[in-house]
Amino acid sequence: AGVAPWLGMIGQEKVIHDPLMGGGGKRFHSMKDLSRAAQPGDIVVMSNTGGGSHFWKVPQKGLSGSEFYHAQPIVGRRGGHGTTTSAGEWHGSYAKDYGAKKMKGVVDPLHENMRASGYRDAVLLRPKKPMTPDQLKRFTDEALLRSKERYASPQAQKSFIKEIFVPKFDRKGREAPRPMCEGATCATLPSQSYAKSGGPRIKGKAATDVLPSDFLRSKDF
Repeated sequence: AGVAPWLGMIGQEKVIHDPLMGGGGKRFHSMKDLSRAAQPGDIVVMSNTGGGSHFWKVPQKGLSGSEFYHAQPIVGRRGGHGTTTSAGEWHGSYAKDYGAKKMKGVVDPLHENMRASGYRDAVLLRPKKPMTPDQLKRFTDEALLRSKERYASPQAQKSFIKEIFVPKFDRKGREAPRPMCEGATCATLPSQSYAKSGGPRIKGKAATDVLPSDFLRSKDF
């Protein structure tokens, strides 16, 4: 019982993409510049600014070492900017009957979405292995359709518990994650969309258990 809370550290990879912890990469002068650089298939990991105390920011930093607590996929391009959506964003909205193609026309450019949601810090990640046009379509379609489902709060809680108590062994079967009955969390929406399209996966975890910080650890981005 005494060592149980440390089991989650077994097999855990280091955070390598967090710019607040020495991560490299291109620095953007403004959120609009970052938004212009975003391409379908990318993912953006976000946080609020400075000492602001969002509910998830403190436990996320204590759990992972990084204060970035939210993740969203880039699902298209419009007006020279990457567009994005998030888990539960369109649940119960006027777009409930829209297909993926029509959804692409209503989701927001990245910089506008971030401003409306209050996110001020962001890391844009791109898969090292380019996705094929077919993979990109499957990834974006899956993400767009999942954004209409209810946010899965129970799954978010389970993911945090597993992060603490379950070792990160890359066992057989991780590449075929079980489907969720309903909804997704901010991080499982893109992770399951990658799984559906054959894109990068988080080693040692099922796609249903991924947290935002896991993308900051992955050498596949």
